[in-house]
Amino acid sequence: MSTSGAEEGGRAAPAILALITLILFTDIMSYDMVVPLLPDYARMWGIGQTGLGLLSGTYGLAQLLTVPLGAWVCDRLGAVRGLRLGAAGLFLSQFLCAIANGRVMLFAARALHGAAGGAVSTAGLALLASAFPAGQRGRALGTAMAGMSLGPLVGLPLGGLLFTRVGPRCPFFVSSAWTLLLVVGLAWLPSRLCRGSPRTRRRPLSAWAAYLRPASAVVLGSALLSSLELTLPLHLEEMLAATPEQTGLLLGLAALLYGLAAPLAGWASDRWGGWRVLAAGLAACTVALPLLAVPRSWGGEVVALLVFGVACAFLLSPTLPEIAAACERQGDRSFGSAYAVFNLSYAVGMAAGPIASGVLKPALGFGLTLVTLSAVAALSLFFLAVPPPERSPFASEPSPRV
Repeated sequence: MSTSGAEEGGRAAPAILALITLILFTDIMSYDMVVPLLPDYARMWGIGQTGLGLLSGTYGLAQLLTVPLGAWVCDRLGAVRGLRLGAAGLFLSQFLCAIANGRVMLFAARALHGAAGGAVSTAGLALLASAFPAGQRGRALGTAMAGMSLGPLVGLPLGGLLFTRVGPRCPFFVSSAWTLLLVVGLAWLPSRLCRGSPRTRRRPLSAWAAYLRPASAVVLGSALLSSLELTLPLHLEEMLAATPEQTGLLLGLAALLYGLAAPLAGWASDRWGGWRVLAAGLAACTVALPLLAVPRSWGGEVVALLVFGVACAFLLSPTLPEIAAACERQGDRSFGSAYAVFNLSYAVGMAAGPIASGVLKPALGFGLTLVTLSAVAALSLFFLAVPPPERSPFASEPSPRV
């Protein structure tokens, strides 16, 4: 970024932080808004349970395919333009859902939402890293991540409430109107902020192996969470006659506890090490996940879901700083690449989780599906619980000590 661009970015840093936090919040909110109402909404178009899994997984698959393109746009056109394109795509995806008249439009809207989500996440994090100096960067990124954690808290109950009280298309009209305001807000950001260089250094393929372990943890945590998007609302409907509004409130409560537990998990990582906390969270997930199928009352289901939410916070919260640490162990400070790794890994999990659960549940039932996923998580403990070496074998020079 040029000197004038850096100075301008520094002056506008608080407003940039607020705007990016709102955009990341909106992406997650609009994604989770669909969860409690998607089974009923999709039944309007004759989409079965396996089709629902594919529809939900389309978001993660599209994000997986487009995150590299988002990184390329940031490098060539600048993060501001990438953020504008992503926000415009987010608005269009919500509007398409609102006016959908069949399966094709629903799948197209879901895919566009995934692509837009990958773009706003990659460009937003890159812009924050550019706008804030190193001493303030962690707090800025933490604020943005806190905004993202509020997305489910608002989206889940709001989607169910609007669906039940107003109508099936209302949540999407509300989301598209709100997103349009953010698109307009992005117009004042100078395009030259965080302008990339077309001659970015290329890394050897072997260097990316340093990210394998933390990226695997992100994939696993994302897959476990997203596997419940469709199976849990259907289970609650079958066992407790839950309405979309009740399901949204329950999932929103779990999201609130996740958001409250995430800073505690970060503090524990600083005190005892990220890999120990991550392993403890993964172990807790393997125990808590099958318990979601056991309760036959609202009280029991609330307790089981809250325990699982806390466990996921302790699994996922340490992964972002660990990915950055993997970057530093190679003697590299290109944290934009680390954010791309995180986004790609999360997208893989978001694509795999709903598809796996959508295929397994009709054959095994809800309980055995969760047991199967829990067994996969338990096996991964042998790979993820061992701390990484202090220095990557692929680093060409010693890692900087911070």
